[in-house]
Amino acid sequence: MTAASTASASSGEPSGLRESVMAGDRHDSDRHEDRNEDRNANEGEDGRRDLGVRRIAQVDRTTLGIEWNDGVRQRWKLAELRRACPCATCVDEWTRERLLDPETIPNDLVATRVDSVGRYALRISFADGHDTGIYTFSMLRELADKRQA
Repeated sequence: MTAASTASASSGEPSGLRESVMAGDRHDSDRHEDRNEDRNANEGEDGRRDLGVRRIAQVDRTTLGIEWNDGVRQRWKLAELRRACPCATCVDEWTRERLLDPETIPNDLVATRVDSVGRYALRISFADGHDTGIYTFSMLRELADKRQA
């Protein structure tokens, strides 16, 4: 997963996000699935849940979706992700106190760019200019799982 998506001048959506955030998602997922074929589909080599990503797509202008290798599909409003940003600007590194006022984030926030960070995370550049958060796949899964509980 090496390619990035950039904003489309006509739609305001990150280009390429409609189908997949990064070129190569399918290829990387195939290699990951091949390594896991003899293991429980929901368990990694270390016994933890396998968080392999099958597909990442923009559902609409304000929604990002992920289909995990275990078949679970989850969606996040981009504003929800911005409010949950784990970076040092948004969360105190020592106390873990949230510094970002969630009321300052508009519900219709869009992304201008989404990049892969290795095979473990996404970096989202938001239309409000914020782009320093690294959203690990485990964090994204936990956010959605908590919301569904």
